[in-house]
Amino acid sequence: MSRPTPFLWRDRRVALAVAAVALAFLAGTFSFDAVPAALMEGMGASEFPRLVGFVILLLALVLALQPAPAEEEALPAINRCGWATFAACTAFLVVLALAGMLVAMFAFMVGVGWLWGSGAPACCWPAPAAWCSASGCS
Repeated sequence: MSRPTPFLWRDRRVALAVAAVALAFLAGTFSFDAVPAALMEGMGASEFPRLVGFVILLLALVLALQPAPAEEEALPAINRCGWATFAACTAFLVVLALAGMLVAMFAFMVGVGWLWGSGAPACCWPAPAAWCSASGCS
């Protein structure tokens, strides 16, 4: 079932939310310490996050300025696998803080691989272990 499109249609609401997060992110980057000129090489440690924030803000603006569709279709509900993947991303941040990057990456890759239907997790263990050890995470 479809209905007429309001002024703040779905994509415009998403664009406004993304723009708000990008503006908060950009505001946080102005609290970074300045890098001394003697240590500056290429783009500095505060300029790159600002660049990323500005690009996200620009993309949100482009999304907000897109023409509205004639009718807005109802979206399907998010299935359980989507919510479980979101929970796995949140769990990754917790494991990262408690056990470190190597354990968090390994557990995330094996867990999400199993969640997305790779079968027995044991068949997936060599690839994340090799990737984690090759990346030099500690």
